[in-house]
Amino acid sequence: MIKIYGMVGYTILYDSDIFPGTEILLIADMHNEPQKDCGPYNQVDIDKLLESYLKKGYTIFLEEIPNNRELVSIFPESSHVNNTRELYLKNMDKIIAFDIRLDLIDITELNYFEDCEKPIIKKLNLLNDFITSKSELYSNKYVKNYYNKILFKFRKFIMEYNYILCERNNININESKYNLMLKELSDLLSDFIELYCFYKLCVELETKKGKFVINCGLYHSENLLNNIKLYLKYKEKKSAGVNHSDDIGYDNAVQCIMYFDF
Repeated sequence: MIKIYGMVGYTILYDSDIFPGTEILLIADMHNEPQKDCGPYNQVDIDKLLESYLKKGYTIFLEEIPNNRELVSIFPESSHVNNTRELYLKNMDKIIAFDIRLDLIDITELNYFEDCEKPIIKKLNLLNDFITSKSELYSNKYVKNYYNKILFKFRKFIMEYNYILCERNNININESKYNLMLKELSDLLSDFIELYCFYKLCVELETKKGKFVINCGLYHSENLLNNIKLYLKYKEKKSAGVNHSDDIGYDNAVQCIMYFDF
């Protein structure tokens, strides 16, 4: 019996009304590595599985920064996160990286602000600049509706932020409300990371048949699953493990999934 280490769940999508002859494997990854091995089972590490897919000619998408800069890992103790990063660096010409946070590096520094208003405005401007510079996101016919949904959420956030800023000019805002605003800004960044992956996927689907693999954190994979089904009309063929944040056992998700064919 063989288990795959580094994966908490997966979903295989097929039978798209828009892109027939294609299948998509969405891998849910828990980056913080709650366990270190698959116990008594033989195991295949997730980077080796992805490498085998590369050899089969599958198109691979990874939640990685799309360059070879040395980065401080958010999960330095996670061996499978480090191994997938190494896999990407060795195959940058073959693997599609879709983590845009390096373009928005200031936005990820959400933990502390000396001057509350100005840094947030700077971060919103950075995100707005990224949005407006990526005309391909809203010109692609398969991405446009998804893009408009996220853009509406972005504008709604700005309106809410203006309201909070007005409050701050008169009284000290409730700290929990301010922290909620920071969380929503972080969630908004995640929305655009997923949108960018969706766009990259559509570009590949327009020119290729065959199999596509997306490996990312559980939060991203859940949202991508919902949006790929909604906008690209895929159906679920097979799934296992934890693929939704409200799945039973999410807090104790096992980082090993039984080996499967794809």
